[in-house]
Amino acid sequence: MLYLSRQRPFIAVKYHATGSDASCDVWGTSCMCFTGPACTHTDMTNANPSECMCGTKICNRKTGLVCVLSSNKCISITKLFGGKCEDNPNRHTINDIDECATAYTATLLGAEADQLPHQISNNPGRPKGCLKQASTLFFNIADSPAACDGDGYSFASDDGYCMCWNGPACTSVQGISPNDSTCMCGTKICNTVTGLHCQSSISTCSPTNPCFVNVSNT
Repeated sequence: MLYLSRQRPFIAVKYHATGSDASCDVWGTSCMCFTGPACTHTDMTNANPSECMCGTKICNRKTGLVCVLSSNKCISITKLFGGKCEDNPNRHTINDIDECATAYTATLLGAEADQLPHQISNNPGRPKGCLKQASTLFFNIADSPAACDGDGYSFASDDGYCMCWNGPACTSVQGISPNDSTCMCGTKICNTVTGLHCQSSISTCSPTNPCFVNVSNT
């Protein structure tokens, strides 16, 4: 819990992590509390519609609105057992193998094994993008129409699922101005690491305006 200490001569913001039944007015302090709902989707199959409390973590657009209640964490990845990622307008197919590996790592719980061996697939009968099947993480590059539960392709028998990235499409898409937060730029996820300048026509993220040339005197 965050609290303000008003003892002179300082006003300090402190974080108290251990359990306590003390009142917020002890020692001249006042508490700061989160005002909002508890997350209603907590099993990684759906994103929450807005900011919410996931156990002890606050999920929002920056942290991700997918709540993993069992480990008190917020991510941007959902597990999909049927249909396609794009069935939901704020859910997107993962189109990059590194993003696929990162997505799978995000879904891991403390008791699960380390990163699975991953394999690039070009199978039109397998769902496009990032999926786990049995003991392998697949990144399927085929432009496949297959759904996660379609044409007899079921994960039920091998603990498998597709993985989708959840978040908005970028609104600034010409590369001129940065987007406010992580977003989907064509088929690429733009974030603070890749840069928030999006050129959606070529699915490119950059930290600065790619058309800006800094000319300095030499």
